Amino acid sequence: MDACSEGKYDVILMDGQILAGAQSFARAHAIDKSDEALLKPGNTSMNTAPFDRSALIDSLGGDLELYGEIVRLFLSHYPQELESLQSSLAAGDATHLHRTAHSLKGAISNFSAPRATDATRALEHAVKGGMVDHAGALVEEAVAAVRELAEAMLADLEATA
Repeated sequence: MDACSEGKYDVILMDGQILAGAQSFARAHAIDKSDEALLKPGNTSMNTAPFDRSALIDSLGGDLELYGEIVRLFLSHYPQELESLQSSLAAGDATHLHRTAHSLKGAISNFSAPRATDATRALEHAVKGGMVDHAGALVEEAVAAVRELAEAMLADLEATA
């Protein structure tokens, strides 16, 4: 933050885990009101990529062929997982909903995909104790985030083909 205060950087990108610190920084340094609004929880005006392609490729030792295989494997299986989330919710089956959310979260976490990982993690934790009553919105968010991720992955594969 000191480097930013000294004018060395125009922008600092931060993840949601340190949002509270960013908000404190904004107040302490009197960022104008339009900029401060960008730091509020739930702000969607600062769109981020659904996944970090570079981080994923780096984690695979730069192996682009393996990257393509993993992405294609995920793309071939995720629709069944989303269907399983929705059918488990409709059936009130907390055990299966939890298991599917956990499995999906594990697969997604390999892709450096914060929105989809967070959405599936929130769902997993919400239904862990068997409570399905209020999981509908969480299932919707997880489905939307996973679809967004899949669309970005498919677009990336098509662009690099």
